[in-house]
Amino acid sequence: GRGKYVDNDGKNQTINYNSMGLDLSTIMNIMRFSTPIELGVRFNYSPDFKNKFIITPLILDIPF
Repeated sequence: GRGKYVDNDGKNQTINYNSMGLDLSTIMNIMRFSTPIELGVRFNYSPDFKNKFIITPLILDIPF
């Protein structure tokens, strides 16, 4: 992505943001229950920030 901002000197600046990500999800039946449970996780990588790897829960779904 690309962002624009005004710096401390009042000049317009442009900055480029870079990131990559991967989503993994699965549907399973625990202990042979008929209702499936969907689980997932998201992995994010951002080379522009100090905390480069971020892992977040993506899905926890029990459909009826």
